[in-house]
Amino acid sequence: MKHDQTNQTKRSRDISARKKTVGSSLFDDDSQQSSSIQARDYVNAFVVNEENQVLVLEGTDNGRSWSSWKMIGRELRTDEDPILAVQQELLLRTGHTSEDWIYLGTFVVDERQEVGAGHFFCANVLVKTKTPDETCSIKTKPKWVTKHKLKQALMDGRIAVINHAVAASLAMVMCNDNK
Repeated sequence: MKHDQTNQTKRSRDISARKKTVGSSLFDDDSQQSSSIQARDYVNAFVVNEENQVLVLEGTDNGRSWSSWKMIGRELRTDEDPILAVQQELLLRTGHTSEDWIYLGTFVVDERQEVGAGHFFCANVLVKTKTPDETCSIKTKPKWVTKHKLKQALMDGRIAVINHAVAASLAMVMCNDNK
């Protein structure tokens, strides 16, 4: 299933148009103390190279002594197209581009919130087009791993952030080519 950029752009604008506030109450009862959750829309991509290895960003920027793995991704700016954002992030961090993108879905963080939508993609058949931006790899380094190692990382906690775990899990189910 190829990504339909026109349909996705309309969908992401529909989600953005519904935004009225960035925060939402943690409690339904006004008599209880309330707090605001700051959630922004974001995009993540599962990226596979010609050797069928998966790109992870490895780093220790989580404040722990062990390294964690992340997928390519970032928060979206207001009215930014998700597919263009993730393509730019891939180019910036790795110097690679892809013409083969698969849209995996858009999911919200909390059904009672109108913000915090995660847009997930899979990219295949990469082409190196430039040198990556070195300032992007201060805290995390791009690393290619097998799908088996990625599955292990999902189980042992190396992929500890939920949107990165969702991107990896969705892609391994929906983009599985049995290699």
